[in-house]
Amino acid sequence: MSVRLESTTPQRPLWIGITSRHGSPEWLQQNARNYLAMVASYRALPVAITPDQPVVLPDGEHFTPDAEGRVPDAVLDRLDGLILSGGGDVHPRYFGQEQDGAEDETIDVRRDELEIGLGQAALTRNLPVFGICRGCQVLNVAAGGAMIQHFDGHRTPADGATRFHPVRVEQDSKLFAIVATEQFDVNTFHHQGLDRDSLAPHFR
Repeated sequence: MSVRLESTTPQRPLWIGITSRHGSPEWLQQNARNYLAMVASYRALPVAITPDQPVVLPDGEHFTPDAEGRVPDAVLDRLDGLILSGGGDVHPRYFGQEQDGAEDETIDVRRDELEIGLGQAALTRNLPVFGICRGCQVLNVAAGGAMIQHFDGHRTPADGATRFHPVRVEQDSKLFAIVATEQFDVNTFHHQGLDRDSLAPHFR
């Protein structure tokens, strides 16, 4: 069993928007390039979306975000899917909390504004969205959910950087239809997270 996207325009490849952070460290820029290459490897056309930067569609049209960082509707009208990529923390003000001061150096408010707006627009349009790490959390916030600001002991003692944890997949989910397994391990870069109490309505 597989999940297929269909192009909004017959006889053309899928156009997939991919968010990233502008001016990131080199290793994060490489991650963004990897996402673009992955989408292209499936014969889809990636559309890079970064804060305060013009969005260039595969047909050459350019669109500029507004003063609040929102992407014009004309971009979303042309996309067949959206990937909210991984990255740093989401500012707590977007889910109604004060900042607790713990490890908040990775916050990028302009990226938060861009991606939360994209997430809300995608949900309204029923546009397929794939959230990766931070992207999954952004989607939860966009839908009205909250987050846990800090998990103590998140970093591994060995390198102080990453931690791996299992993800359980429900068999009746779209994700299970794609990965065909009930559990796999993922690495976790930043220290925010979700639990059942912080999930947006209708999320699970």
